[in-house]
Amino acid sequence: MHTSNRRLYSNKGILVLAAGLLLPGGLAAQVICAAPHSAPSLRPSGTIGTIEPLTGWVQFTYFRQRSTEFYNHLGDLQPLLANTAITTNSVFITSGFGITEGLEVWAQVPIHDLSSTSAAGDADRRGMGDPRFAVRVGSELLGLSFPLMVRAGVKFAGTSFPIDATIIPLSEGQTDWEVSLESGYYFSGAFPLQVVGSFGYRWRQLNVDSGRKPGSERFAYLFVGGPQRGWRWSVAFEGLWGDAPEEHGFRLPASKRKLIRLGPSIAYQMGGNEVQVAMTLPLLGRNLAAARAITIGFYMPWALP
Repeated sequence: MHTSNRRLYSNKGILVLAAGLLLPGGLAAQVICAAPHSAPSLRPSGTIGTIEPLTGWVQFTYFRQRSTEFYNHLGDLQPLLANTAITTNSVFITSGFGITEGLEVWAQVPIHDLSSTSAAGDADRRGMGDPRFAVRVGSELLGLSFPLMVRAGVKFAGTSFPIDATIIPLSEGQTDWEVSLESGYYFSGAFPLQVVGSFGYRWRQLNVDSGRKPGSERFAYLFVGGPQRGWRWSVAFEGLWGDAPEEHGFRLPASKRKLIRLGPSIAYQMGGNEVQVAMTLPLLGRNLAAARAITIGFYMPWALP
Protein backbone atom coordinates (compact mmCIF):
# COMPACT_ATOMS: atom_id res chain seq x y z
CA MET A 1 0.00 0.00 0.00
CA HIS A 2 2.88 2.40 0.51
CA THR A 3 5.09 1.71 -2.52
CA SER A 4 6.43 4.68 -4.44
CA ASN A 5 4.41 3.94 -7.59
CA ARG A 6 1.24 4.51 -5.62
CA ARG A 7 2.00 8.10 -4.75
CA LEU A 8 -1.16 10.17 -4.79
CA TYR A 9 -0.99 13.94 -4.88
CA SER A 10 -4.54 15.16 -5.13
CA ASN A 11 -6.47 18.34 -4.62
CA LYS A 12 -9.15 17.02 -2.30
CA GLY A 13 -11.47 19.85 -2.94
CA ILE A 14 -12.09 23.47 -2.30
CA LEU A 15 -14.24 25.01 0.36
CA VAL A 16 -16.38 28.01 -0.58
CA LEU A 17 -17.10 29.24 2.92
CA ALA A 18 -19.52 31.63 4.52
CA ALA A 19 -20.37 34.80 2.67
CA GLY A 20 -23.10 37.35 3.45
CA LEU A 21 -24.64 40.12 1.40
CA LEU A 22 -26.81 43.13 2.21
CA LEU A 23 -30.03 43.50 0.23
CA PRO A 24 -32.53 46.40 0.03
CA GLY A 25 -34.87 46.70 2.96
CA GLY A 26 -32.41 45.13 5.39
CA LEU A 27 -33.07 41.58 4.11
CA ALA A 28 -30.01 39.32 4.33
CA ALA A 29 -29.23 36.40 2.06
CA GLN A 30 -26.38 34.04 2.75
CA VAL A 31 -24.45 32.26 0.04
CA ILE A 32 -22.79 29.44 1.97
CA CYS A 33 -21.28 26.23 0.65
CA ALA A 34 -19.75 23.35 2.60
CA ALA A 35 -17.89 21.60 -0.19
CA PRO A 36 -17.48 17.84 -0.38
CA HIS A 37 -13.90 17.62 0.86
CA SER A 38 -13.73 20.50 3.29
CA ALA A 39 -10.87 22.63 2.12
CA PRO A 40 -8.81 24.03 -0.68
CA SER A 41 -5.86 21.93 -1.78
CA LEU A 42 -6.54 19.36 0.95
CA ARG A 43 -4.49 16.20 0.41
CA PRO A 44 -5.70 12.82 1.64
CA SER A 45 -2.36 11.39 2.77
CA GLY A 46 0.24 11.30 -0.04
CA THR A 47 -0.46 7.67 -1.06
CA ILE A 48 -3.36 5.49 -2.13
CA GLY A 49 -3.49 4.30 1.45
CA THR A 50 -2.96 5.88 4.84
CA ILE A 51 0.01 7.89 6.12
CA GLU A 52 3.07 5.95 7.27
CA PRO A 53 3.17 5.57 11.09
CA LEU A 54 4.79 8.45 12.99
CA THR A 55 4.96 10.64 9.87
CA GLY A 56 2.74 13.46 8.78
CA TRP A 57 2.31 16.65 6.81
CA VAL A 58 1.18 20.22 7.28
CA GLN A 59 -0.24 22.43 4.58
CA PHE A 60 -0.85 26.19 4.39
CA THR A 61 -3.32 27.29 1.73
CA TYR A 62 -4.42 30.71 0.55
CA PHE A 63 -7.89 30.83 -1.01
CA ARG A 64 -9.50 33.71 -2.94
CA GLN A 65 -12.95 33.96 -4.50
CA ARG A 66 -15.19 36.76 -5.78
CA SER A 67 -18.92 36.20 -6.29
CA THR A 68 -21.28 38.35 -8.33
CA GLU A 69 -23.72 35.62 -9.47
CA PHE A 70 -25.54 32.67 -7.94
CA TYR A 71 -27.58 29.68 -9.03
CA ASN A 72 -31.23 30.25 -8.10
CA HIS A 73 -33.71 27.58 -6.97
CA LEU A 74 -34.30 26.57 -10.60
CA GLY A 75 -30.58 26.18 -11.30
CA ASP A 76 -30.41 29.30 -13.46
CA LEU A 77 -27.64 31.88 -13.14
CA GLN A 78 -28.62 35.34 -11.95
CA PRO A 79 -26.77 38.35 -10.51
CA LEU A 80 -26.71 38.94 -6.77
CA LEU A 81 -29.22 41.63 -5.86
CA ALA A 82 -28.27 45.28 -5.44
CA ASN A 83 -25.14 44.87 -7.58
CA THR A 84 -23.55 42.92 -4.75
CA ALA A 85 -20.02 41.52 -4.96
CA ILE A 86 -18.69 39.19 -2.26
CA THR A 87 -14.95 38.66 -1.84
CA THR A 88 -13.53 35.81 0.23
CA ASN A 89 -9.87 35.64 1.29
CA SER A 90 -8.99 32.70 3.53
CA VAL A 91 -6.01 30.85 4.96
CA PHE A 92 -6.36 27.15 5.81
CA ILE A 93 -3.94 25.33 8.11
CA THR A 94 -4.32 21.57 7.65
CA SER A 95 -2.34 18.66 9.07
CA GLY A 96 -2.40 14.86 8.89
CA PHE A 97 -0.56 12.29 11.03
CA GLY A 98 -0.15 8.50 10.80
CA ILE A 99 -0.90 6.75 14.11
CA THR A 100 -0.19 3.17 13.01
CA GLU A 101 -0.49 1.06 9.87
CA GLY A 102 -3.88 1.83 8.37
CA LEU A 103 -4.87 4.64 10.76
CA GLU A 104 -4.41 8.40 10.40
CA VAL A 105 -5.93 11.58 11.85
CA TRP A 106 -6.50 15.03 10.32
CA ALA A 107 -7.16 18.52 11.69
CA GLN A 108 -7.88 21.82 10.01
CA VAL A 109 -8.39 25.44 11.11
CA PRO A 110 -9.50 28.16 8.65
CA ILE A 111 -9.18 31.94 9.06
CA HIS A 112 -11.39 34.17 6.89
CA ASP A 113 -11.50 37.74 5.65
CA LEU A 114 -14.91 38.32 4.03
CA SER A 115 -16.25 41.51 2.48
CA SER A 116 -19.42 42.55 0.66
CA THR A 117 -19.99 45.64 -1.48
CA SER A 118 -23.41 46.59 -2.84
CA ALA A 119 -25.73 49.49 -3.63
CA ALA A 120 -27.22 48.99 -0.16
CA GLY A 121 -23.87 49.41 1.62
CA ASP A 122 -20.64 47.64 2.44
CA ALA A 123 -19.73 45.15 5.14
CA ASP A 124 -16.74 43.06 6.15
CA ARG A 125 -15.78 40.54 8.81
CA ARG A 126 -12.67 38.62 9.84
CA GLY A 127 -12.18 35.65 12.11
CA MET A 128 -11.84 31.90 12.51
CA GLY A 129 -14.09 29.60 10.50
CA ASP A 130 -15.21 26.09 11.33
CA PRO A 131 -12.49 23.68 12.57
CA ARG A 132 -12.64 20.14 11.20
CA PHE A 133 -11.28 16.83 12.47
CA ALA A 134 -11.26 13.39 10.86
CA VAL A 135 -10.08 9.81 11.30
CA ARG A 136 -9.18 7.73 8.25
CA VAL A 137 -8.95 3.92 8.34
CA GLY A 138 -7.23 2.04 5.51
CA SER A 139 -7.08 -1.45 4.07
CA GLU A 140 -4.46 -2.62 6.58
CA LEU A 141 -6.91 -2.36 9.50
CA LEU A 142 -9.90 -3.43 7.39
CA GLY A 143 -8.17 -6.66 6.38
CA LEU A 144 -8.48 -5.97 2.64
CA SER A 145 -5.99 -6.64 -0.15
CA PHE A 146 -7.14 -3.71 -2.31
CA PRO A 147 -7.02 0.03 -1.51
CA LEU A 148 -10.13 1.14 0.36
CA MET A 149 -10.29 3.90 2.96
CA VAL A 150 -13.10 4.85 5.34
CA ARG A 151 -13.08 8.42 6.56
CA ALA A 152 -15.21 9.75 9.44
CA GLY A 153 -15.13 13.42 10.36
CA VAL A 154 -16.77 16.21 12.30
CA LYS A 155 -17.04 19.96 11.76
CA PHE A 156 -17.66 22.24 14.73
CA ALA A 157 -18.94 25.80 14.63
CA GLY A 158 -16.01 28.19 15.00
CA THR A 159 -18.43 31.06 15.59
CA SER A 160 -22.18 31.36 16.03
CA PHE A 161 -24.42 32.21 13.09
CA PRO A 162 -25.40 35.89 13.45
CA ILE A 163 -29.09 36.61 13.83
CA ASP A 164 -28.41 40.22 12.73
CA ALA A 165 -28.87 40.30 8.92
CA THR A 166 -26.24 43.06 8.55
CA ILE A 167 -23.43 40.82 9.89
CA ILE A 168 -21.56 38.55 7.48
CA PRO A 169 -21.52 34.96 8.82
CA LEU A 170 -18.22 33.12 9.20
CA SER A 171 -20.08 29.86 9.89
CA GLU A 172 -23.51 28.27 9.56
CA GLY A 173 -23.27 27.79 13.33
CA GLN A 174 -23.95 24.06 13.74
CA THR A 175 -22.10 20.74 13.96
CA ASP A 176 -21.79 18.42 10.93
CA TRP A 177 -20.86 14.73 10.91
CA GLU A 178 -19.76 12.87 7.79
CA VAL A 179 -18.50 9.52 6.56
CA SER A 180 -17.06 8.57 3.17
CA LEU A 181 -15.47 5.70 1.25
CA GLU A 182 -12.35 6.33 -0.87
CA SER A 183 -10.38 4.22 -3.31
CA GLY A 184 -8.02 4.64 -6.24
CA TYR A 185 -5.73 3.00 -8.76
CA TYR A 186 -2.32 3.83 -10.23
CA PHE A 187 -1.57 3.07 -13.90
CA SER A 188 2.20 2.86 -14.42
CA GLY A 189 4.04 3.26 -17.71
CA ALA A 190 5.55 5.98 -19.86
CA PHE A 191 2.64 8.27 -18.93
CA PRO A 192 1.63 7.37 -15.36
CA LEU A 193 -1.95 8.06 -14.37
CA GLN A 194 -3.80 8.09 -11.04
CA VAL A 195 -7.57 7.75 -10.66
CA VAL A 196 -9.20 8.34 -7.28
CA GLY A 197 -12.86 8.41 -6.31
CA SER A 198 -14.89 8.87 -3.16
CA PHE A 199 -18.47 9.31 -2.08
CA GLY A 200 -20.08 10.00 1.26
CA TYR A 201 -22.85 11.47 3.37
CA ARG A 202 -22.90 14.48 5.70
CA TRP A 203 -25.38 14.75 8.58
CA ARG A 204 -26.05 18.41 9.43
CA GLN A 205 -27.44 19.19 12.85
CA LEU A 206 -29.84 21.83 14.08
CA ASN A 207 -28.58 25.33 14.86
CA VAL A 208 -30.46 25.89 18.10
CA ASP A 209 -29.90 29.66 18.18
CA SER A 210 -31.30 30.35 14.70
CA GLY A 211 -33.80 27.48 14.54
CA ARG A 212 -32.34 26.43 11.19
CA LYS A 213 -31.26 22.92 10.22
CA PRO A 214 -29.32 22.82 6.94
CA GLY A 215 -30.17 19.91 4.68
CA SER A 216 -27.97 16.84 4.99
CA GLU A 217 -25.80 16.22 1.94
CA ARG A 218 -24.46 13.52 -0.37
CA PHE A 219 -21.09 14.27 -1.93
CA ALA A 220 -18.80 12.68 -4.49
CA TYR A 221 -15.31 13.28 -5.82
CA LEU A 222 -13.43 12.06 -8.89
CA PHE A 223 -9.75 12.85 -9.45
CA VAL A 224 -7.56 12.11 -12.48
CA GLY A 225 -3.92 13.14 -12.55
CA GLY A 226 -0.36 12.07 -12.92
CA PRO A 227 3.12 12.75 -11.56
CA GLN A 228 5.90 13.92 -13.84
CA ARG A 229 9.55 14.57 -13.05
CA GLY A 230 9.46 17.36 -10.44
CA TRP A 231 5.82 18.31 -11.00
CA ARG A 232 2.32 16.89 -11.32
CA TRP A 233 -1.03 17.74 -12.89
CA SER A 234 -4.61 16.90 -11.94
CA VAL A 235 -8.24 17.50 -12.86
CA ALA A 236 -10.96 16.91 -10.27
CA PHE A 237 -14.75 16.88 -10.38
CA GLU A 238 -16.78 17.50 -7.23
CA GLY A 239 -20.49 17.05 -6.63
CA LEU A 240 -22.76 18.11 -3.77
CA TRP A 241 -26.47 17.27 -3.48
CA GLY A 242 -28.38 18.54 -0.44
CA ASP A 243 -31.69 17.63 1.16
CA ALA A 244 -34.28 20.25 2.01
CA PRO A 245 -33.28 22.48 4.97
CA GLU A 246 -35.67 23.22 7.82
CA GLU A 247 -36.53 26.57 9.38
CA HIS A 248 -38.21 26.37 12.83
CA GLY A 249 -39.48 22.88 11.96
CA PHE A 250 -40.75 23.70 8.45
CA ARG A 251 -39.13 21.98 5.46
CA LEU A 252 -38.04 24.23 2.58
CA PRO A 253 -37.87 22.02 -0.56
CA ALA A 254 -37.16 25.00 -2.83
CA SER A 255 -33.93 25.66 -0.87
CA LYS A 256 -32.21 22.35 -1.67
CA ARG A 257 -28.57 22.90 -2.65
CA LYS A 258 -26.60 21.39 -5.51
CA LEU A 259 -23.18 22.15 -6.94
CA ILE A 260 -21.00 20.49 -9.59
CA ARG A 261 -17.46 21.88 -10.04
CA LEU A 262 -14.30 21.32 -12.03
CA GLY A 263 -10.90 21.74 -10.32
CA PRO A 264 -7.72 21.73 -12.43
CA SER A 265 -4.39 22.06 -10.60
CA ILE A 266 -0.66 21.92 -11.12
CA ALA A 267 2.08 21.46 -8.50
CA TYR A 268 5.87 21.62 -8.32
CA GLN A 269 8.35 19.91 -6.00
CA MET A 270 10.65 22.21 -4.01
CA GLY A 271 13.31 20.40 -1.97
CA GLY A 272 10.94 17.77 -0.58
CA ASN A 273 8.06 20.22 -0.19
CA GLU A 274 5.43 21.08 -2.75
CA VAL A 275 3.68 24.21 -4.08
CA GLN A 276 0.28 23.77 -5.68
CA VAL A 277 -1.87 26.19 -7.67
CA ALA A 278 -5.48 25.20 -8.27
CA MET A 279 -8.70 26.67 -9.64
CA THR A 280 -12.36 25.91 -9.05
CA LEU A 281 -14.80 26.38 -11.93
CA PRO A 282 -18.56 25.96 -11.28
CA LEU A 283 -20.43 23.94 -13.90
CA LEU A 284 -23.99 23.89 -12.55
CA GLY A 285 -25.78 24.31 -9.26
CA ARG A 286 -28.81 25.39 -7.23
CA ASN A 287 -29.10 27.87 -4.33
CA LEU A 288 -25.34 28.45 -4.19
CA ALA A 289 -22.85 31.00 -5.41
CA ALA A 290 -21.47 30.58 -8.95
CA ALA A 291 -17.93 31.78 -8.45
CA ARG A 292 -14.48 30.92 -9.69
CA ALA A 293 -11.78 30.55 -7.08
CA ILE A 294 -8.02 30.18 -6.96
CA THR A 295 -5.86 28.57 -4.28
CA ILE A 296 -2.15 28.46 -3.61
CA GLY A 297 -1.02 25.71 -1.24
CA PHE A 298 2.35 24.91 0.37
CA TYR A 299 2.75 21.33 1.57
CA MET A 300 5.50 20.13 3.95
CA PRO A 301 5.98 16.48 5.01
CA TRP A 302 7.63 15.62 8.32
CA ALA A 303 8.48 12.61 10.47
CA LEU A 304 9.20 11.94 14.12
CA PRO A 305 12.82 10.91 14.87
